[in-house]
Amino acid sequence: MKINTATKLIALSIIASTMVQATNGDHLIAVGAKARGMGGVNIAIGHGAESGLNNPAMLTSVEGTEIAFGGTVFMPTIDSGFSGFPGATSYTSDADMNIIPEVSIAHKINDSWYIGVGMWGTAGMGTDYRDAPLAPFGGNQNMVTNLQLMQFGVPIAYKTGGLSLAVTPILQYGNLDMNYNDFAGTNTGTGLAQDFGFGYNLGIAYDFSNGLTIGALYKSAIEMDYANQLSTSTQP
Repeated sequence: MKINTATKLIALSIIASTMVQATNGDHLIAVGAKARGMGGVNIAIGHGAESGLNNPAMLTSVEGTEIAFGGTVFMPTIDSGFSGFPGATSYTSDADMNIIPEVSIAHKINDSWYIGVGMWGTAGMGTDYRDAPLAPFGGNQNMVTNLQLMQFGVPIAYKTGGLSLAVTPILQYGNLDMNYNDFAGTNTGTGLAQDFGFGYNLGIAYDFSNGLTIGALYKSAIEMDYANQLSTSTQP
């Protein structure tokens, strides 16, 4: 099973679930406390060391050496179930709390060059219906699904005048687990699948020195291969 994490549509289950507003799909709307506190604004405003995975060109806002660390307490409420079947009902997933960490370090080498390093949890999604009663068209087949993505990056930024240019090479770690019980109570799944992928972010920003800054960010696709997850889960 291959997933393109830049532009993808992933189905972690065949049942419908409610959207959670803290994410854009399965990705967080922003990384870092400052960007999240501003509703995801991060392309043309400096957040210090936290800019490393947002727009790395804004890393040039760092005055010396800066360290930022924190985490997101992600508490989704997911209710789902089959519809249109006799006795069908809705169940609540027990996967209702996740801690998503982030740590960033940035350093101003001189007036032109800036460098950083960071580790960020960027995406996740999952359900847990193990405690739901297993019955025909009920219990959501005791389905348990989990997707997690973590990125490691080394942002490098260059500034000349009001122009800032930057690149962040990225190593991404991901894991995916999908399993459920069929109507006879037989478990289907292959356990946790893991993979590493490589990509990069390119950032640019220009400060007009009058209160106006414009910026742009490009994120490359990162291909992840979660072997046998989808094929095994859909085979029955």
